[in-house]
Amino acid sequence: METLGLGLGFGLLSALIYTYYLCIRNIYRKSGGVGRDPPISVKEKAGAAALLVTAHPDDECMFFAPALLRLTGRRLSVHLLCLSTGNFYKQGEIRKKELLQSCGLLGIPSSRVNILDHRYIQIAIVQSITSKLY
Repeated sequence: METLGLGLGFGLLSALIYTYYLCIRNIYRKSGGVGRDPPISVKEKAGAAALLVTAHPDDECMFFAPALLRLTGRRLSVHLLCLSTGNFYKQGEIRKKELLQSCGLLGIPSSRVNILDHRYIQIAIVQSITSKLY
């Protein structure tokens, strides 16, 4: 009897997920998601560029990978400015290399990646956070 209840539960869950998928697909199609012209055309916007500013390495892939892939897929000149090396655990050099590798996979050449390593930025952030805690 437990097997029947478990199977019924999975069946209902599958039906619910499929229904959700159909609703989202319907909304996407009604909004013109399929077959619409891209809002940015390389021919119309020659020399168009985008700048992404992140706080630390790994933000580009954790939060912005889909947007970056779309922009680089449209052949825009995408640049990345990272405001720290992420050196909190003394892994700044490793995280710099990971950032450059990640950007390479996302279509951003290393010549368009700038990483700031200014101690005063890190100190200002720590002071700001600690002043709110105490």
